[in-house]
Amino acid sequence: MGNHDTLSSPLLSVVLLSYNHGRFIKRTLRSIEDQTFQDFELIIVEDGSTDNSLALLRSIPHRGVLHHGQGQGIATARNLGLSLSKGRYICFVDSDDTLLPDRFAKQTQALENHPNAVLSYADAQIIDETDRVLGRFQNRYPVKNGSLADALALHYCFIPSCTVMWRKACFEDCGPFTPPDVNCDYLKLIEFALQGPACAFSEPLANWRRHKQNLSRQLDPEKKYGDIRTGLDALFQKYPAWHETLRPHLKARFSRLYFLTAFFLGSEGNMDKARGFYWKAFRTHPFSLQNLLGLVLSLLPFPRLLTSLHRRVRKRQLPW
Repeated sequence: MGNHDTLSSPLLSVVLLSYNHGRFIKRTLRSIEDQTFQDFELIIVEDGSTDNSLALLRSIPHRGVLHHGQGQGIATARNLGLSLSKGRYICFVDSDDTLLPDRFAKQTQALENHPNAVLSYADAQIIDETDRVLGRFQNRYPVKNGSLADALALHYCFIPSCTVMWRKACFEDCGPFTPPDVNCDYLKLIEFALQGPACAFSEPLANWRRHKQNLSRQLDPEKKYGDIRTGLDALFQKYPAWHETLRPHLKARFSRLYFLTAFFLGSEGNMDKARGFYWKAFRTHPFSLQNLLGLVLSLLPFPRLLTSLHRRVRKRQLPW
């Protein structure tokens, strides 16, 4: 591939982030080590697990170099791995996910063939704790090539983070990951996408595991979507010219974040708070029929029925 000197450094750095996934980590390690592409280094950041993860990492034979994180979360652990990495490209693997065998080969080749591309990503399968396939991200979030910054900022994070391979040099311009953890991928993906296009694969190259401990499933929706609003505001301040091009669309985007906050609060049975966020969504973008419908429904005096309705819609929209 290109003129890369494999004697000086690997083409790819793989950072495995380990935190309380002892029951899955053997499968994750195996999927990394069984890649058809082998010109990579493996950096393992163990971030203070309280289960048997550390003991397993010390006892299982693997090619990785083990480092101890500060227990300060995903963004800090990723930045430690980033600072230790030597590859031209880098990917971050969570210790509950697994990779398909050709992932590294296909994505490194794509980035080598497209030097202007800042990242590569792919579709991903959703699996359960037993590795049973529940669905695919593409069924809900179609894969997109090319320039992605506007679509990411104005809609949602349609990129499965477990499939992203980053061109490491772009971190010099964009800086490292920043908390909060749940949005650090999303916001950094937008910033990378402002630097150049993406190479995307419509086939799945990784498996994202759905289980009770997933960080994204534990978060308070009010905090989650509030942090997204704060993060987007920070990006708009950093890139004012880009902000101006998006300004006509931002009322719809921010009202959508209020709407999602309300919807997930409603599905958790907190209709009083949900009603307040439906009102914020409507006030921000009053010409949205969805916002009007959400507000009107939230005013009905049937909280149990409304919670049940929210849960049915949530299950239908996100079947995994």
